[in-house]
Amino acid sequence: MNHFSPPTRYRLKNYVYALVDPRTNLVFYVGKGLGNRCFTHLIAGPEQPKGKQINEIKNAGLTVKVYILTDGWDTKEEAYKLETPFKQLFEIGNFDMSSLGGLTNLVEGHHVNEWGIRSAEEVEARYNPEERKITEEDFTDGEALIIKLSRSYKLGGDTKHAAQYAWTVCSKRIKNVKYVMAVYKGIIMDVFEPESWHIVPSQPSKHYWVGERTANQKVLDKYIGRVWPWNGGANPIQYVGS
Repeated sequence: MNHFSPPTRYRLKNYVYALVDPRTNLVFYVGKGLGNRCFTHLIAGPEQPKGKQINEIKNAGLTVKVYILTDGWDTKEEAYKLETPFKQLFEIGNFDMSSLGGLTNLVEGHHVNEWGIRSAEEVEARYNPEERKITEEDFTDGEALIIKLSRSYKLGGDTKHAAQYAWTVCSKRIKNVKYVMAVYKGIIMDVFEPESWHIVPSQPSKHYWVGERTANQKVLDKYIGRVWPWNGGANPIQYVGS
């Protein structure tokens, strides 16, 4: 993802964002943004430490993760007031995005879906849901198994691990599954290609898969960040496509 749609930019207003290194899940830059400002860094030159790190991430075949820390501020001065403490917080020590949820608070946070830290893809899906909505007819790249991540998954966590274990699947049908898609809060977070399926030794009725994130960039661009209208009820998996 490299830009926000006009409806999303309108609703975001002024915001504070963080850039995260996917190799470590650590925040390495915090800034104040308006419009598509958070994405302009992704073409940064190597003359600054930030640009050097971004180029290292690209050379590794990976993509910088963009998170919106807070948004909806009418003036840049309001956003700057929050950018400063965010910078100071992250400078205290390395901040691992996968550690979200490690506090002892019993309540996750008020209106966490609207006010909490969100990935750029989640922001786009929340603020422009109709344009980002995807239907079963859109799955034209082979059969996919959509997996609804549990509540224990935290934004910034290990999406692959959360999607691997452990599922009650049809042993015959999974042989035709080309992609596994991880869905969190109704949004497709990542796409994987399972190489093999195995029975969980301690739970013979459940399976897990072994594989990697798909290297097909067209597939990643097509599905990640799209809104999937879950209609599987309590079942955490759905088969789609052909």
